[in-house]
Amino acid sequence: ISAYFDRLDHLITLHQRKYDKLQVLKKAMLEKMFPKNGSSVPEIRFKGFTDAWEQRKLGEISEIKTGPFGSTLHADDYVSEGVPIITTEHFKTGSLPQSASGLPQVSEVDYKRLSAYTLNNGDIVFSRVGSVDINALVTPFQRNWLFSGRVLRVRPGIDVLPQFLHTRLETESIRNDICARAVGQTMPSINTEILKATQLVLPTSMAEQKQIGLYFAKLDHLITLHQRELEKLQNIKKSMLEKMFV
Repeated sequence: ISAYFDRLDHLITLHQRKYDKLQVLKKAMLEKMFPKNGSSVPEIRFKGFTDAWEQRKLGEISEIKTGPFGSTLHADDYVSEGVPIITTEHFKTGSLPQSASGLPQVSEVDYKRLSAYTLNNGDIVFSRVGSVDINALVTPFQRNWLFSGRVLRVRPGIDVLPQFLHTRLETESIRNDICARAVGQTMPSINTEILKATQLVLPTSMAEQKQIGLYFAKLDHLITLHQRELEKLQNIKKSMLEKMFV
């Protein structure tokens, strides 16, 4: 029994260390691969890119929409099996659920009625209240899901790549800026106008956007893998502690 749990603890520690190292690496690269305030070039760039980045507002490069309000959608519209709805509590970690289990859902009839609030692959979602600085990228898995009235949907335009924009919006300077402009004392909140006014410095080269986006997508994938493995091992340990002792 002791050897079994020693092995389990060893695996948990390994995945925890890898997860922590990747998180530290991501934080460092978010600072170095995007220009600091007042600068138009990042500290680290991929080979072959030398042009200065340009300043744009988020509202100039994307369409921003608020979810359905009030009478449009009620809790009693929810059904046990239908089309899932994303709300603020579902992406507090910066990523969206990979399962519809436990999510509020609506019927096909209500889905058609709420078709203006559909998510597409590559959309980006923000919380209108609470953790207003956290965004999540919509993947093919969540395509055609709906978003709630407490969510803002950012739909990137043709001159910015979704994965790049998602990562750009994760940088500390942008997150701090959004929080600083949020309204409300006890519960921060933002709206479409606040989000539209967000200033971004972006590369004009789509090729550079793609390289940066792919780099962070791979990093996020590794982080998620170790996080899931860590959670799986921790659940196994908890279960076995209950079953292997009287």
